[in-house]
Amino acid sequence: MGLRRKRARIAGEIERLEQKAAPLRESLAQVDALLRLFEGGDPELIPAIKPAPRCLFFRHGEQQRLCLAALREAQGPQTARWVAEWAMGAKGLLPAPWAVRNVFISNMRTALKRLEKRGLVRRVMREPEGWWEVCN
Repeated sequence: MGLRRKRARIAGEIERLEQKAAPLRESLAQVDALLRLFEGGDPELIPAIKPAPRCLFFRHGEQQRLCLAALREAQGPQTARWVAEWAMGAKGLLPAPWAVRNVFISNMRTALKRLEKRGLVRRVMREPEGWWEVCN
């Protein structure tokens, strides 16, 4: 009985995904026809771009804005862990389980590294944990 239910669920999920994919296939066929018409060549040779996974907690650009706001409010170097705690408080997600905290900390480290590449923050200490501050 359990295997039948499992199979029915999997088949239903496949059917749902195929229904979702049908309009995308139609759009792709139209774009392929236009490419053949105007540019020539084989559109099948164009590699697919896989969509990047979306973060559940942040809108586009929100991580970096929160990092900058946290470091400006701190008025001195802070760890990514502290920045993550500040961001969770700003988003009203405290108290949060450790799994969520770890995701936030990882996301904040990534955002801080991106900000460092743009020259907006700098790492003042690397070991044992990175400390960050806003560049003036």
